[in-house]
Amino acid sequence: MGYFHVYTKGLEDRLIFRSVEDFIVGMNYVAVSHFKVKVKLLAFVLMSNHFHFVIYGNRVSVIQFINVYKKLVSTYIYHRY
Repeated sequence: MGYFHVYTKGLEDRLIFRSVEDFIVGMNYVAVSHFKVKVKLLAFVLMSNHFHFVIYGNRVSVIQFINVYKKLVSTYIYHRY
């Protein structure tokens, strides 16, 4: 168990969250990912081209949480754009 600061590399020329609706979906997917993978989510920020999470948990659960979140968001972005 430990604290993890997990973030994605900022995409310089491509946006992940392009609209208010995208940010809302991104926020909802944080809750969905947290429901699927029980970790302690201490803080997070969604930015236009990347995101940060501060999570307390074991390494396997933290990786699983991030993978679930990234899959949900990438699937949404793929279908929307």
